[in-house]
Amino acid sequence: MAKPKVMPQSSDEEFIQPGTVGIKLLIETLHSLRFGYCDKDAQDDFIENIQGEFNIYVADSFDEDGNHHLLIYTNNQLQVIKDGILSSYLDQITENTINHLDKDKAKALIISSFENNHYYLSDSIEDYDSNSCFKAGEGEDVGSYKPCYFGLSSTTNQIENCVLDSHIGTILYMRNEIPNLPELCGYLNEDEWGTVIGLKE
Repeated sequence: MAKPKVMPQSSDEEFIQPGTVGIKLLIETLHSLRFGYCDKDAQDDFIENIQGEFNIYVADSFDEDGNHHLLIYTNNQLQVIKDGILSSYLDQITENTINHLDKDKAKALIISSFENNHYYLSDSIEDYDSNSCFKAGEGEDVGSYKPCYFGLSSTTNQIENCVLDSHIGTILYMRNEIPNLPELCGYLNEDEWGTVIGLKE
């Protein structure tokens, strides 16, 4: 299991150029997995009910020799995993994310959102109930689904000129100095948006 790297760098510190402490990794794809919980009093659409502390950021990156490194950022920590596959690290990810949801259901929701395929729910949940699982549009009112947990993903592909330090996690993108993966999202345009995938309580 890869050792988590503590994040983010303090805003009071001088920016650390990628490759200064760790190795340089070229980021090519970034997946933003946004999650939320709607209680019985929730209002508005799904976007308004996203809870940032649950969010997970996953990136494909490559070193100078062309070796693949999976990047996983959650709970202010970055994991850098050579030849990593997200599904192999769901147990660790769910330890401190998507609170109060059964661990197997949390893992199913994460991988379903990552793959943008709600069928992973039925494949991954032992006591799967088709009446409790749903797909919805991000702008739909949550009234018909609450209380529920949900995930919504977006992806940016073919990112260029984006380099990360494998130890500190700082990023240099188009001359912009960026402290971590979540902040990188603000500089990118998503190529793909997934459907809201959810589990009713």
